[in-house]
Amino acid sequence: MRADEHPRALEHGIKAKNPDANYLPQYHVSNGNHARTNWISTTRDLDWAKSWQRADNAIYEIDLRQVTSRIVDTTVQGAMDGWHFRPKALAKRASEVLVEGYIPPDAIRSVINPR
Repeated sequence: MRADEHPRALEHGIKAKNPDANYLPQYHVSNGNHARTNWISTTRDLDWAKSWQRADNAIYEIDLRQVTSRIVDTTVQGAMDGWHFRPKALAKRASEVLVEGYIPPDAIRSVINPR
């Protein structure tokens, strides 16, 4: 979580930069840091999350069973079928799980505070 999103997300949930957009998941993986997409990047790899963590950022543990929007779990066999090599490699390296649009506050199980 960016510092400007925490702790507000605990009450209001996590919203994609542009929830009304219609980008493909692989576009988000390749351009999500620069583009305002309809996807939220998460990871199954805590060490990966910590490697991206800045001093003022918190890491949220998400219960995906509480998320009602579309989920693309790139750790699942076949989830990236048809993807171009570059986004496929990036997503695989990050154990990325993409959530479309919104993660409700009830899905946030715990917070790992800033370093």
